[in-house]
Amino acid sequence: MRNVFFTQLIEQMCKDKTIFLVVADMGLGLVDPIQKEFPERFINVGIAEQNMIGISAGLCNVGFRPVCYTISNFLIQRCYEQIRNDICLHNYPVVLVGTSTGYDNGGLGPTHQVIDDIGCIKVFPYMNIYSPSTMASVRIVFEDIFKHKNPSYVRIGKGCLDLPSEQIGLNHMVTENRGSRLLVITHGTMLENCLKAAGTDGAFSVYCMNKIKPFEKDEMSRVFLQYPKILVVEDHVASSGLYNILSQFLVESKLYTTELYSLAPPDGFERTVGDKNYFADKYGLTPEKIRNYTTELLKQSE
Repeated sequence: MRNVFFTQLIEQMCKDKTIFLVVADMGLGLVDPIQKEFPERFINVGIAEQNMIGISAGLCNVGFRPVCYTISNFLIQRCYEQIRNDICLHNYPVVLVGTSTGYDNGGLGPTHQVIDDIGCIKVFPYMNIYSPSTMASVRIVFEDIFKHKNPSYVRIGKGCLDLPSEQIGLNHMVTENRGSRLLVITHGTMLENCLKAAGTDGAFSVYCMNKIKPFEKDEMSRVFLQYPKILVVEDHVASSGLYNILSQFLVESKLYTTELYSLAPPDGFERTVGDKNYFADKYGLTPEKIRNYTTELLKQSE
């Protein structure tokens, strides 16, 4: 998905001379073509993420639209004050692109496990939040970002799921089983596991939210009213992720006939190390364990 984003970015930089890429110690193959083609609109600040945000705010002051790119945990936690005061306070249209989300870098320990970034960033005014789930959804997210003139955060996980065009949208129903009493809502790379869990028999419907904040409340109300049970599956702690956002929406919208459930990592720091698949198995996020959990939820409705 990162490849798709940077392909889109190069195309946009060719058309829009105000776009400026600022990276923090990310000199890999994705960045090199931009550095060579647009050297006057590229800065690598090195291991100085806070400076990346401050520089980007300054670039906004002189008419540029910066795109900041680095690993998600360093982008959000290390730069928290700068994002709040340098960007959001002034509603600068900086695009924050964080890579390696959830347990993508689980083997590096709790400092690199990104399961609380949405909770950190969602509290800031004006901030749009995106969590693309497929190759094509990255393109849709990219287009939506540049329709708006406020700051954005894009969390791009390590995934390469692709879907037919009729199953692609910003926030949309990916598979629909009108006879089911259960809807699974997910985002990011968790979509692939949810679709595998649903299987060819369509045991439940799957709705994908590539844009987490803000979302169309009227559309979401219609979705909620169609299903008595909704399960939110995500690689983010439930207390501050999409489950938390939708819980608030459910209460504020008085949608009391809908039961909302969560399948997500627990609160707390993970003291063990392992790859993405290890943690998916540990916390019930594999296709098989998602399927088992949804089966139990459906049995409760019988």
